[in-house]
Amino acid sequence: MFARLRRAGVGVAALAGLRVELFALELREQFEQWLKVAVFAVAAIVLGCIGLGFVAVFVTVAFWDKNPLVALGIFAGLFLFGAVICAQRISAGLSKAPTAFSATIAEFRRDVETLDPGAAPAPPVSSTGEAPLPSAAFRDLP
Repeated sequence: MFARLRRAGVGVAALAGLRVELFALELREQFEQWLKVAVFAVAAIVLGCIGLGFVAVFVTVAFWDKNPLVALGIFAGLFLFGAVICAQRISAGLSKAPTAFSATIAEFRRDVETLDPGAAPAPPVSSTGEAPLPSAAFRDLP
């Protein structure tokens, strides 16, 4: 009897260890994604500020000579274009981002199904990373 309990304990410990490793891997992936978003956000802010500065100088110089406007206008346009590109990359990156920890959640759902065969099967996580609605086993968790 003790051997059976010991094997069950070892199995549960191994299962928990695998789930923790999966969680750590997904946590690292989430960190890398948010780091990329942060870098592009900072770039968009910096380029936008520089572009707005050039626009201000452009408007100021507009009342003086005609030739310096071309150079200032080109630089202002380039910086603002760069800011728009960065903002679009941020938006595209966030819209394509998979749901955080979806693989870990799916594995925990499969574990619940395996341990409680009478429970309703949880829908699988889609390939796009969208997590399905929580199963009955997870609805009551805080």
